[in-house]
Amino acid sequence: MRTDALDCSTLGYMLKNNDRLFVICMNGPCSHGAELNVQWLADLLGPDHSSLARDIIASLKRKRKRLRCTTCGSTNISFRIIPGCFTGYRG
Repeated sequence: MRTDALDCSTLGYMLKNNDRLFVICMNGPCSHGAELNVQWLADLLGPDHSSLARDIIASLKRKRKRLRCTTCGSTNISFRIIPGCFTGYRG
């Protein structure tokens, strides 16, 4: 079993690879999006913490923190991870 395969789903891995994390409001017509600071998450939850959305949300709730849309106030959110190597170019 490869150990790097296990590391790729942590906040520390995201930081090391300059991955970006976006939070998207799932409240119907709103669809507001914002970039979430991965360094802040890693400082709060630890670099070995899972980068899965359900794990992040559950850990934030335990710390009495909640991600909320700044446009409509909804807590119904989704995550999108953009790899650090993504350039946006389509050849």
